[in-house]
Amino acid sequence: MTGAEIRKRLVALHYLPFHLIGRSCRDKHVVYHYRWAFKIPPVLRRLVSQYAWTDPYNPWVLGALYQFEATHGLAIRSGREGILGLPKPVVRALRQARRPDPQRWTWVLVSQRPQPETVRLFVAGRGWVLHSPCNTGVLNSTPIGTWPIYARARHTRMTGQFPIPVSARFVRLYDHAVRADIAVKPLSFHRYHQAWVWYQPYDDPDVQWVNYFFAGRAVHFFPRAAYGFPQSAGCVELPRAAARHAFALLHIGVPVSVIADLPKGLLGMSPDSGRRV
Repeated sequence: MTGAEIRKRLVALHYLPFHLIGRSCRDKHVVYHYRWAFKIPPVLRRLVSQYAWTDPYNPWVLGALYQFEATHGLAIRSGREGILGLPKPVVRALRQARRPDPQRWTWVLVSQRPQPETVRLFVAGRGWVLHSPCNTGVLNSTPIGTWPIYARARHTRMTGQFPIPVSARFVRLYDHAVRADIAVKPLSFHRYHQAWVWYQPYDDPDVQWVNYFFAGRAVHFFPRAAYGFPQSAGCVELPRAAARHAFALLHIGVPVSVIADLPKGLLGMSPDSGRRV
């Protein structure tokens, strides 16, 4: 199937929440324009416009594909190039499917500024249904962009290395101490996002309400004394009640958008109409 055919099928089955408006051109080709099927906030319209619909890696289309695959019991995966080059079982299912998407279209917005850092959930036809303070990664370890949820777990183990920032002066003093044969804790320093760091291993055996969206990064619960500012190794951390409620609302394929700044007036619908947790 071509990219256009895949998008058209996902729209027809309501996995992509648009109406296709076709317009004939002089060369007799039909150009399709996308119109939202429900009211959306301006910030969503702005973020969607950052990606070309013809881009095979468009995260909004990939999310619709993942949701389709999950609904039909297929492995959650893209093709050889985004939505192109899909496995034969996926192509066959797209062509044969008749039942529309059984779930409401949902979206996660993570904003870093103004603080407190905040997670908001939007559901088609309901508007903003949840917003909560959250934590993103230290040293910009949570990337900016949009990605669809590709895996979920009620409980999981997370291991990795946490970047501990240090000053250039600390690195120099440490180096001098080592050269002078002074007993110091063995450390290895690295450059990470234009900062000096050393990595501290972590092993968290029971991370709960986990929604993976990009390269091992996830929206999940993690206990902290406070929320609303960068603290994680790259994930989006939520308080317990918010994480539990979000997990009940989310599903495979939901797009997660991380933005650095949320300008005033772009939410469109008052977040106070949703549940604050």
